[in-house]
Amino acid sequence: MLLALCLLLQNPTLTISPSQGAIGQPLDVVLELDHVPGAGLASGAPGWELDASWVVLEGPEVIAMANSGGVRTRVRWSVMSLESGARALPGLDLMLADGVALTVEGAALTIDAELGAEEDAPRPLPLLQGVTERAGPLRLAHLGWGLLALVLVAVWGIWMRKRRGLASAAHVQGEWARFMVLREFAANVGKDTANESGGVEDVSAELAALLRSAAQHRVTVLRPGQADGEWLARMRGEGEAALADELTPLLDTCEQIRFGGLRPTHFALDELLQSSESVLVHLAPDAPGLEEAVA
Repeated sequence: MLLALCLLLQNPTLTISPSQGAIGQPLDVVLELDHVPGAGLASGAPGWELDASWVVLEGPEVIAMANSGGVRTRVRWSVMSLESGARALPGLDLMLADGVALTVEGAALTIDAELGAEEDAPRPLPLLQGVTERAGPLRLAHLGWGLLALVLVAVWGIWMRKRRGLASAAHVQGEWARFMVLREFAANVGKDTANESGGVEDVSAELAALLRSAAQHRVTVLRPGQADGEWLARMRGEGEAALADELTPLLDTCEQIRFGGLRPTHFALDELLQSSESVLVHLAPDAPGLEEAVA
């Protein structure tokens, strides 16, 4: 009878909120465990092995429920997914202080991509709501607010031009020419610090776009709006498994920099660019011959 009561109490549940999110969106994961007094988690916080498609932002945070009389424990994490589609958060193996081993089932969720599989362009902005015009004399305060808004817009424009110094040169036709501009920009970013806010993220975003654009010269059935995982799977389906294997670690690293909080050193960033160069030289139509590239 006592054994049955213990098993009834020890009924751990794993919940995730929200159950439908987007790539890079923080998700709250909560483990709740009912147990007999004094038989909580043996190691204080459970170990949780997640693959590279998940990033743990916070936790584990172990919370002893004050109103439970010492028979309920809650553990909280904050995680985010780097892949889209129907996903399953892995379960947990728990060891309690009284030596009982428990297994917690995982939780299912849906992660939306930045663009859908059939989308080739960014989604349109929502329509502006109707504005009721109000007649009346133009006050001096209205002019002041208007001038302040213009100043803020001008400051924002200057900041954006400085932050994206490679934007104007990036429109040069050809992935190889754009890659050369990117290398120069990356060298300037990493000269003083490899962790300059915005600079490394800009490099990784442009590099991922160049790799995908150059690959589509060889595999023309690829769609720009697909997430990396779907895009690489379609490439393998077209018989380009070797190319997909070359691109996978490069795109994964770019995604970790953009969404996973990875801050590479100057040498790590340079190594990423060198590895990408060896791939682009075979894909970009405007790339030089191998002898000229080596020289």
